[in-house]
Amino acid sequence: MSDTIEFFPIIKGLEKIEPVVLAKDFNKSITFEREEFSLRSCPGIRDLTHCGYIIPLWQDLIISYDERQGISVRPSGNMVDQYGESFYDIQFHDEKTLAGYSFGNEYVNFSMKLRCPWYVRTTKGTSLLVTPTFYNENPNFTVASGIITSDCYPMLLAQVILKKFKGDIVLKKGTPLLQLIAIKDQPAIKIHDHDVLVKKKVDILKNWLYSRMHAAGQYRNIGKIFK
Repeated sequence: MSDTIEFFPIIKGLEKIEPVVLAKDFNKSITFEREEFSLRSCPGIRDLTHCGYIIPLWQDLIISYDERQGISVRPSGNMVDQYGESFYDIQFHDEKTLAGYSFGNEYVNFSMKLRCPWYVRTTKGTSLLVTPTFYNENPNFTVASGIITSDCYPMLLAQVILKKFKGDIVLKKGTPLLQLIAIKDQPAIKIHDHDVLVKKKVDILKNWLYSRMHAAGQYRNIGKIFK
């Protein structure tokens, strides 16, 4: 199998209704991209927002909270899988699951686990880093980061941490739920006791950074200054 990532829809027709999207296509409209002098001038931030894949929410979720009744979730409709069975898989994990970890005072102390309606497969040695969408935060939730060993485990689970609220909120279909970034097995580490092997390049780079020739837009061609 070639070095690809494959997504298989659990919900019939999902690949047409709300497909997985390349992050570089999905994140074109983030706020700072519309400002002339902004974070968009940093190639590292642009690369991060454009890296990987976005899983959009596949249907509206109406979430209600009442101090006496607790929390409940109502999907906007009934979706069926490839075999005609109803697809709905949402669970809640209480504060014990978070083991004392807090996402911040503005968030609840439990998680809403969504089973995403996709199976995924990657080549051997490639896993998936799961993160919230970078620089495109949702006002109602975040997602716990983690790693899926997708070369052997095909399921996608999202641990959604809601911001505190009362009454009802609606997470709309098409909302970016999470970002997936393919990562390879980590190489062995080697730590040196000197910088001789990189010092020449660092000196050239410093001179370039302090010169009038330096501009963020030239970062892509940075290799040319070492020639």
